[in-house]
Amino acid sequence: MDRWIRYTMTASVVLLDVIAAVVSYKHMYQLVLRHGESAWSAALTPLSVDGILNDD
Repeated sequence: MDRWIRYTMTASVVLLDVIAAVVSYKHMYQLVLRHGESAWSAALTPLSVDGILNDD
């Protein structure tokens, strides 16, 4: 039973993390495009910003 709870909790946290990452990436991508940057720059900017913010 404990193993099932642990797996369920881990899967839930991973799913929420993926959803948050996708939403965050999409938001930053669109924001960069609206400010006149190129598509490749807009694609890379969210990765660099999230990488800086999550660095412990």
